Amino acid sequence: MSAELLHVTPIQVRFGDTDRFGHINNASFATYSESARIELITSLGYPLGGMILAHMAIDFRRQLHVGDPLLVLSRIERIGRSSIAMRQSLVRPGAPEAGHGPARAVPLPEAPRGEVVADIATVIVTYDYREERSVPVPDDLRARLAPFCGPLPGGGGAGR
Repeated sequence: MSAELLHVTPIQVRFGDTDRFGHINNASFATYSESARIELITSLGYPLGGMILAHMAIDFRRQLHVGDPLLVLSRIERIGRSSIAMRQSLVRPGAPEAGHGPARAVPLPEAPRGEVVADIATVIVTYDYREERSVPVPDDLRARLAPFCGPLPGGGGAGR
């Protein structure tokens, strides 16, 4: 695997995601982020049952409408003892066809370009639901996430 990877998740923007003003409702952005987090984690062969969302911040940059192509670009900002900080940019790609296809890992220099509609920062925690407490990030997950560690292209991410 390449030393520097970016995870790209195409999102189907649906009519049901709109609000009464005709643009995509703010709450839908959290769902898009979640879909991309799930795609990244499961693509690495890690089960979802051992994580919980601890924090999310969204900076909205542009409106999004039904029919707009959309990509979620994801990178890992930091891996702590039991937490994983992720940065995501929701991008309206310059080429509409880029918004289709399967989720995939791409080398950082091949990152899709486009207009950033939102920047998202999340922290997920590896978690034991039975004991209701955090647990250390497993070494195998830490190793699988390593190629995705680093800043997003263009320095995206909420709070920046």
